[in-house]
Amino acid sequence: MTLAAALSLAACRDDAPNPNPAITTTTTTATAATSTAAPTASTLPPAPPAVPSAATPATSAELPKPPEDHDASRSAAIWRPTHVGFAPKSDALVATGDGKALLVTSLRSTPRVVPLPSEAPVMAAAFLVTGERLALWRSDGSVALVDGDGTALSELPKPTTVDTTSDWTLRWSGDGRWLAGAEGEHVHVWKVSDGVLHQSLQARAFNLGFGYDGHRLAAATTFAAWVWDAHTGRLLEERSTRTGGTFGTEVSPDANWVASAEVDGHGATLYKTRPWQLETVLVSDTTCDAHIAVSFSSDSRHVFAHGGGRWVRGYRVDTKLPFMSFDFPHPGSWSRVSDDGKTVLVAADDGARIYDVPGKQLRATIEGSFETIAATLSPDGRFAAAADTAQGLRLWSTADAKLLLAVPFGDESR
Repeated sequence: MTLAAALSLAACRDDAPNPNPAITTTTTTATAATSTAAPTASTLPPAPPAVPSAATPATSAELPKPPEDHDASRSAAIWRPTHVGFAPKSDALVATGDGKALLVTSLRSTPRVVPLPSEAPVMAAAFLVTGERLALWRSDGSVALVDGDGTALSELPKPTTVDTTSDWTLRWSGDGRWLAGAEGEHVHVWKVSDGVLHQSLQARAFNLGFGYDGHRLAAATTFAAWVWDAHTGRLLEERSTRTGGTFGTEVSPDANWVASAEVDGHGATLYKTRPWQLETVLVSDTTCDAHIAVSFSSDSRHVFAHGGGRWVRGYRVDTKLPFMSFDFPHPGSWSRVSDDGKTVLVAADDGARIYDVPGKQLRATIEGSFETIAATLSPDGRFAAAADTAQGLRLWSTADAKLLLAVPFGDESR
């Protein structure tokens, strides 16, 4: 924690914790639509040919080279993160836990579970905007591409070195020709249509945004943001954000916007990424029991400010005007919101409450602690999903909190 963050927290009477501890983790797995029309199956590039794992990837000239005897797949400890994310159309989801990955399709009819085999622990996963393709990033650095039914297509080459003790995240470009991944101190860019590792850029990022055609790539950590031309590797913007180093900075899925919990978690500010400029202050001077976390809708049209587990405000990115506001009748630890702002999930130690925002009323309650697990809502608000290594993947209907699916990560029989 930085000195600024420590001073900010010390000034708070209740020393409130970070309100949305997993908001970045649970939302970066689902790749979002952009303002440009999504590609159809006929316009998607063909899957690249399989690339031998021994292929040497291209790296940026300015990055330090690893030792000659470095083994990218060797690590003293491999962190096995838990993620859960929906496809942008809300008809499929992917979850990772204990190094394994589960794909669930046909959510609107009879959910079908597809275990995704992997020779190395899965660190991150992401859907293409259409949901017709999925990328799995494994601890040895390799990326497996599968189709929407879980059928293996091909592999992308490994970076020279990876950090298996850090957060990993993936993001597709809207046209499906490019893929970006962040781990450790690097952001890697693959040209999927050619099956090559195109760039390795230096930045410690926790979330990514990727433009429709793969040119603009944006990344953020808790206190900084970067923007590159992913085709050339040229750094276009490098900016610090006034979060105190503790509270969040988020990139919109289309890479056009950055939202930051400024100042020191007591507000929310929206920036345009290129050229970089302050657009508006969405929220300011919040109390210490409502430290801010920020998030974007999967189509990048809406930005949300989450006031701890107490309230959520939604704004249209194009006009910067509010379109929804909801104060929770029962405060919790953190919240998730559907793309349209009509459904909110509020997590607490005694369960998760699902609210109907237009009706300002409780719709259903899911029993069990949600404070320390990965959980999210589908973009359309119809489903809630949670994943943890103890209970595996669980899926509910938000209409009545009915449990639709419960699958352990170690269950390979389905």
